[in-house]
Amino acid sequence: MELGEPVYFGHSEDELAELAEISSIEFESPDTAEIRAYIEELGRRALLPGKPMAEFHKEAQPQSAVPSDFAIRAYPTPFNSTVTVIAKVPEDGVMVIEVYDASGKFVYSLFSDEIAAGQWNFTWDGINDEGINMPGGIYFIKASCSGYDTSVKVVLVK
Repeated sequence: MELGEPVYFGHSEDELAELAEISSIEFESPDTAEIRAYIEELGRRALLPGKPMAEFHKEAQPQSAVPSDFAIRAYPTPFNSTVTVIAKVPEDGVMVIEVYDASGKFVYSLFSDEIAAGQWNFTWDGINDEGINMPGGIYFIKASCSGYDTSVKVVLVK
């Protein structure tokens, strides 16, 4: 994506109306936490700096359903267009999710930001950080958050 190019977010008519209403609210001291809370509340797409759009959302769940252990899983595998990565995050923190090829070479940064405890879904569409489609093969999705580390193997079929 080039600077100055329009960014399109996939919002419904109701969400656009809500965004228009919220944009008219004057905040005394807007900060990153308020913005992140709003994005999390909507559970929409976020634009990661310098990268194609990565889709993620938090599944609705009661507070008592916050996971007790950090874990990720991915489905479907094998996949040929997109794979969904489900991250269970037991506490707020900075989470990093990255994709590596079978040789351990870095491929793509799926997510790197602060995140609230809960269950989150992310989608990887088989591209690298340069926006190039990756060849079929074995890939590892590694996630870390608040001192926890784990990974899952996925198979991309072309």
